[in-house]
Amino acid sequence: MITLHVYLTPKPGQYEALKSKINDPWISTMSKQPGFVQAAMLTQFDDESSEDIEVISYWESEKAEA
Repeated sequence: MITLHVYLTPKPGQYEALKSKINDPWISTMSKQPGFVQAAMLTQFDDESSEDIEVISYWESEKAEA
């Protein structure tokens, strides 16, 4: 299994817009690709000042099935 980790820092005031774009179309498009297993978006805790977002996706293999 292959995992892909992506770390994103939104521009000021764009946190909610970025979260929305990650869910749809990005994660929804990934889920239609061959070999896709699962994806998760991790966000900050309420008590932290960081607005960084991490997206983790899991894939069956590194290359797409033919």
